[in-house]
Amino acid sequence: WEESLNAALAAQIPKRIWRHACDIAVDFHDRPYYGKTSQEKGLWVRGKAKNGTTRFYRVITAYVILSGLRVTLAIGFFLPDNDTVSMLEEVLHRVKALGIKVRHLLLDKGFAGIEVMRHLSEQGLSAVIACPIRGKTGGTRALCHGNKSHLATHTFKGQGGTFTAQLAVCRVFTTARRTGRMRRRADWLVFVLINVDLLPRQARRLYRRRFGVETRYRCAGQVRGWTTSKNPAYRFLLIGLSFFLLNVWLHLRWLFTQVPRRGGRRLDVKRFQLTRFASFIIRALEQRYGYVYEIVAPAAPIL
Repeated sequence: WEESLNAALAAQIPKRIWRHACDIAVDFHDRPYYGKTSQEKGLWVRGKAKNGTTRFYRVITAYVILSGLRVTLAIGFFLPDNDTVSMLEEVLHRVKALGIKVRHLLLDKGFAGIEVMRHLSEQGLSAVIACPIRGKTGGTRALCHGNKSHLATHTFKGQGGTFTAQLAVCRVFTTARRTGRMRRRADWLVFVLINVDLLPRQARRLYRRRFGVETRYRCAGQVRGWTTSKNPAYRFLLIGLSFFLLNVWLHLRWLFTQVPRRGGRRLDVKRFQLTRFASFIIRALEQRYGYVYEIVAPAAPIL
């Protein structure tokens, strides 16, 4: 099923993605699991408490941002005996097998581990990784000082040994001036730079290309099938199908909502929204399998 889903995703990738090297974002997506099946049979993994549970079905996805649209390129199912490095290597292998050139990898804080950093450095891959700010006075928090952004070198220590990397420490501000909701204040963002030479402002601007990933997951939820089945493979299939349907919608919207104008065509996105696409799917299923339009009472009603 995983092989079939990746083949289906590849069939819906727009041709313009192959024109030049792309910035590929990789992310984990967790779906909460509330059952009592053992980990060996349920194939769930542990995670940080969210939505009232610490058990999740986890998938790893690689996607590219194209004209503001996020197109899923590959998907992998994270099993209890898998590790982050092997899953990252597997999904990147699928992307490269498609012939897509990778310019930079944009990874979230879940990949800010020594093993991942060392693997990317040894493979010669360019990556920007969001780094969590840890420590009270030491650690990466000790780098967050001064009145402006700067570059720094930091040595990470852990069970995987040590790894020295270059960090972009960015001083940012809230959007209170634009929204008027809160008092404007300064904050810090830290990014790990692997095999890439960027200024702090350039690193932050590049990483912003992966922002809005939660919107992508909410959109996929609108076309995801719901089930109470205890079969983990079936649950994984429904998650993968939601990303496939989202790719189909993005591709169709690009093809059939173009409006001619001077200076290039624009997309009339309101013409084909995701809710309409979901309605089309429901109507097609009803025509294919039929639907219930009446019920028969077991006895005459008492008035």
